[in-house]
Amino acid sequence: MLNYKKNHGKYIAAVLTVLFLFAYVVHHIQKLSERLDNENHVLVEQQVNATSQTIESSVGFAASRIRIIANNISMTMVSPVLQDPKYVLGLQMENSPFSFFEYVEKDGTNVLYDGTRLDASDRVYYKEGMLGRSGVWTNFKPAVAKDVLLGFYSPLLYDSKPAGVLVGVVTADRLKAMLRKEFFGYPCFNVLCDSQGRIITSNGTHTLAQDVNEYL
Repeated sequence: MLNYKKNHGKYIAAVLTVLFLFAYVVHHIQKLSERLDNENHVLVEQQVNATSQTIESSVGFAASRIRIIANNISMTMVSPVLQDPKYVLGLQMENSPFSFFEYVEKDGTNVLYDGTRLDASDRVYYKEGMLGRSGVWTNFKPAVAKDVLLGFYSPLLYDSKPAGVLVGVVTADRLKAMLRKEFFGYPCFNVLCDSQGRIITSNGTHTLAQDVNEYL
């Protein structure tokens, strides 16, 4: 009977030891999982920041280039109307960050890269450009494309006065190419939106100008 009690006590001690070790292992696995989750969170954050910086750098470069190109064209203008805009703008495409150019005449007529003429007198880039301002405008309802367009604009000057507006257009597809499609071999989804939460582009499926909250 005494031996039984001794052995029974040993068994209990052994079981408690195993349970303690199991709890110890589970505790450390949880800690390891939390650490890995934190490390993955940091890595994801780093990748998001890197992508953001790449896009920000590209947008900044485009904003700078449109001012330089507009200034260069302005210095060659011999009248308030740009002569042969298709040819002139075609020369600017080399090493350009833009998908195409548009030229808006003083009266608000937008001359597209293919020669098509549209009324742009109600557009933000025309109104702002004719006030001598440069900037960027997101077009969620473009007349010439099915995707969102980013228009970088700057005034064309003749006799030191705005005589038209030059617009360098970047398509959403060009920005989409900067978004990551995989993270550590697994597919990931990226969304680029404006300050109002409207989607400019994504590497998933979205509708034009869809609210990012609806997408997510």
